[in-house]
Amino acid sequence: MKFGPIDHYNLKLLGKKEIYIPYNNNRAASAKVADLVGPKFLNPDLVRWELHRVWDVEADLAPGKRHVVPKRHYYIDEDTWQIIMIDGYDAQGKIWRNSYTLTLLAPDLPAVIGTVMWGSYDVQTGAYLLNSSSNDKPSQYHEIPRLPLSFFTTDSLANRGSR
Repeated sequence: MKFGPIDHYNLKLLGKKEIYIPYNNNRAASAKVADLVGPKFLNPDLVRWELHRVWDVEADLAPGKRHVVPKRHYYIDEDTWQIIMIDGYDAQGKIWRNSYTLTLLAPDLPAVIGTVMWGSYDVQTGAYLLNSSSNDKPSQYHEIPRLPLSFFTTDSLANRGSR
């Protein structure tokens, strides 16, 4: 959910707060795309919003840098440390875009996964997209075997590295 070079922005941690974020969206993930995607927004019967603790990080465009989104707020979930939502502002300081990730609860791992479904709303025009989803596929995710501790030794990492 982080867009663009980090050096283009000055980041400021504003602190912790509670906001409604999309969370534990297994119902949305298991729905057919035709049922999830509506004409103006995702089907509210399938998308779950939860009052949740997030860290608010403000990103202001650095002096001498240019970008179509000069200001953003990143909302980082306190439990997973994933960016769950982003509010983007236009050059006049008006809210323009909201990007989101629909987290998936995977109790068999156990984990909350935030990289399965994400998209964006254009608040000014009403357009939106669901950019990535695994709906209508047999599996939302697959588990990768844990790497052995020997993978992380200095010799092993040096052998895998390149200059």
